[in-house]
Amino acid sequence: MELNIEFAKEVVKNIMEITTNFVNFIPQISEFEEMSTTELYIFLFIATNDKTFNNEISKKLGVSKSTVSMSLKKLIENKLIETVEDEKDRRYTMIHLSENGQKLFNKFLSSFQTILDGVYKSFGNEKIQKLNECFDSILEFSRVISKK
Repeated sequence: MELNIEFAKEVVKNIMEITTNFVNFIPQISEFEEMSTTELYIFLFIATNDKTFNNEISKKLGVSKSTVSMSLKKLIENKLIETVEDEKDRRYTMIHLSENGQKLFNKFLSSFQTILDGVYKSFGNEKIQKLNECFDSILEFSRVISKK
């Protein structure tokens, strides 16, 4: 297949539709409705990366350090995350979910599991395996383009 501008447009359109569909699922959790999109992405990044650092969040999400700091401040005020000085190097502060943050993330996972259960029932095992293979390919694609 020859790559052209129409193909690129279709890929971008598909990525946007996947992203939009996923984001449309998230507001079903009332606590997320009060968060900005950046705060939500940072919260989910922290939740899925255990302990992390401000600069790692900035780098991985492509957000300025000042934006990350403002979002972290709001998440701390809402008692969803906590910070701890790194024992090895006090210049660094580790960030992780608080107990309230973990409860909220578990609520999110429970809702997401319900959706996945519905998808599994609709698709069946064979299609789910193909879907997982597609996710692996999408992840590989995203890693390649993020290095450029």
